[in-house]
Amino acid sequence: MVRVAVIGAGYLGRFHIEKFKKINSANLVCVCEVDKKIAQSISKDFDVPIVSDYKSLAGKVDAVSIVTPTTDNIESARKLLKKRKKGLVVQIGYIERYNPAFKILKENLSNPKTIIFKRKAPFSLRGSDVDVIFDLMIHDIDLAFNIFESKPKILNVVGKSIFSNFNDIVYSVFNFGDTLAIFEISRVSDIKERKITALTDDIFIESDLINQSCRIIKKKEEKVISEEKKDILLEELSDFINAIEKGKNPKVTLEDGIESLDFARKILERIRK
Repeated sequence: MVRVAVIGAGYLGRFHIEKFKKINSANLVCVCEVDKKIAQSISKDFDVPIVSDYKSLAGKVDAVSIVTPTTDNIESARKLLKKRKKGLVVQIGYIERYNPAFKILKENLSNPKTIIFKRKAPFSLRGSDVDVIFDLMIHDIDLAFNIFESKPKILNVVGKSIFSNFNDIVYSVFNFGDTLAIFEISRVSDIKERKITALTDDIFIESDLINQSCRIIKKKEEKVISEEKKDILLEELSDFINAIEKGKNPKVTLEDGIESLDFARKILERIRK
């Protein structure tokens, strides 16, 4: 049984708590939350002990899930990783890797001429303390890196602040080898959309990450492929626990996270020039 703590019990943290409660091989021993009102609510709803300082978790847990705001979780992770030991399992929360629609896309995609990543959502204060590149786009950067072996070349990128002090909209064009990749990212949209559309010499694929389905058109014949809908957060956290138990890498590694983050920073630098 893996002893787990969740650091941060806000909007997303609550979901992590719910999922860990469902994983048989995970024992949620406590939650770390500094907001007293939230802490009381979590303690009541999930019957779990609350601590206010994550440093007190040392020696009491085998794993932590950091679900604090983006501006805070970097510091929390940095301090925890300083104590990193050989064999420590680190998973980055790029949840779309566990989406069945992405799996179907990869299985049917070969040498695309173009690929378009669309990720749109209505504005919310949650997440607006960082650039949309790090809030939303980074998930699609990770998916692109998982699809292509070649390193991307930035052709053009533009960004615009609308409601926050950071870019809320980013449009960018890259080359992954011979593939033209277009990213349309917005957190000030009137709709919620997460799609990947790809075109090869003989096939059109549209992967709907929200509905977890794929539409494929080949030689004028259209088919829709969908697997049984999955709770992808539960899949992600189950993979994390399984990796710890078996001493192996999870599907999304620390190195994957560093690679995507480095490229996200390059995109932001390009916008600022």
